[in-house]
Amino acid sequence: MNTSFDFIHRDGQSKGVFYIPGKVRKRLAEITYSKTGKKYIVIEHTFVTNSLRGKEIGEMLVNKVVKLAEDQNKKIIPICPYANKLMRNDSAYNHILA
Repeated sequence: MNTSFDFIHRDGQSKGVFYIPGKVRKRLAEITYSKTGKKYIVIEHTFVTNSLRGKEIGEMLVNKVVKLAEDQNKKIIPICPYANKLMRNDSAYNHILA
């Protein structure tokens, strides 16, 4: 797995994003989430540009949110189809799913 990508995290009061910046304000990959109450993080959207597909970037992004949820003692509700499929099909995520 290539971990040489520079992920940027922006965390607001109710929403946040992890992303890989590109040129001219475009993002090469991103995962957006919202905070629901004090117990949940909702993964809303995941995007990976065609040039980075097949390099496990989507999974890396999901794992960034998983780590955030673990650090904050929260559970994840993955409404993003990609994150939902990844997390529900891998028992390694069972502990963090709402």
